[in-house]
Amino acid sequence: MIKTDRWKLIEYHVAGSRRKELFDLSVDPAEIADVSADPANAKIVSSLRERLAHWQQANGDRWMPLNLSSQPQTS
Repeated sequence: MIKTDRWKLIEYHVAGSRRKELFDLSVDPAEIADVSADPANAKIVSSLRERLAHWQQANGDRWMPLNLSSQPQTS
């Protein structure tokens, strides 16, 4: 999971598949509407995934390393 003032991206596994959720906290602070499938948010998802991967590498987080060449499925 990675969070900015406006966005929250969550990536996780379900039944062997990677899933992602993106929430726009400025309009949805309760995290009800997953907007990860909206093509308008593709650059935001990509940018947050890159930041998350760099954080994982810098902090030795090997639990669920991200492969930036592949995008997880949308829930």
